Amino acid sequence: MKRTLALLVLLACCAFNHCETDEDSEEEDAGVEFIEVGSGASQPVVTVINLTNSTIISQSSNTTNSRPNFVLPTNHRIVGGRQISIGEAPWQASVIQANTFICGGSVISEYWVLTAAHCVYGNISKRHAVRVGSNQFKTGGQLRIVDRVLYHGGYNPRTSANDIALLRTSKPFKFNSNVKAVRLATYNKEPSSYFISGWGTINEGAANPTKYLRGVNVNRVKKRSCTSSYRGISQITTKQLCASAPKQDSCQGDSGGALTSQGTQYGVVSFGYGCARAGYPGVYTKVSAYRDWITGVTRSLNPKN
Repeated sequence: MKRTLALLVLLACCAFNHCETDEDSEEEDAGVEFIEVGSGASQPVVTVINLTNSTIISQSSNTTNSRPNFVLPTNHRIVGGRQISIGEAPWQASVIQANTFICGGSVISEYWVLTAAHCVYGNISKRHAVRVGSNQFKTGGQLRIVDRVLYHGGYNPRTSANDIALLRTSKPFKFNSNVKAVRLATYNKEPSSYFISGWGTINEGAANPTKYLRGVNVNRVKKRSCTSSYRGISQITTKQLCASAPKQDSCQGDSGGALTSQGTQYGVVSFGYGCARAGYPGVYTKVSAYRDWITGVTRSLNPKN
């Protein structure tokens, strides 16, 4: 079955995986807004929702087109690979929803984390937080409350198009050897190999995330080959890229994490067909295709403005 690599289905199974605070964590309750931000149109979609009462505050868009029905994602972690230290992927973030780990993400600046839209879409009533600087998603490092949750206005949960989102923290990260911002790809040229990290399941169908951070190397798959692999399952667009390696892949729980090469992020873990199945590479949202969207959102909602 098609996977979108989130742990949303595992929330009941992983109730014991509640996340703890630490000495550099925010424990205060924070007001959160959930925002849908479109791009590439004369009148971008901007929907602001108050998470306190889940009511729409304001909306600016043409609403004649109906929204696709939300499809609950199946779950997915690193298949193959090895346990790594947080220093090997200092941009790695764990996305926490209602005190439960759900997805990965990447630090892109002192206030912002990049993740997948399917990690947050449809969950407007849940409180979100992120943990960085630790190789465990439950403890250590820096825990930050999220006060803005933004996903791309063109996100389609049925096709996984525009599967990208941003999380703004109410307090900045303290950068050090274990917490660093990843560089974002600025052009379409892609390297031949990548690195992925996360706490997702280590095999297809597993129920729980791994305790310690893992990483794996995968190779670029040409778009024509990837399109052929997913024919009849999902359309692969020019704003997506594909990668795989024999018996190695991202899997449930790795959603939203970074596909990187030499400290530059080229993709966001989006979906796949099973985990590490031969002939079905992982599919990633192409970061370079969304640089303008990312820059526009983070600048307009910069807490220092």
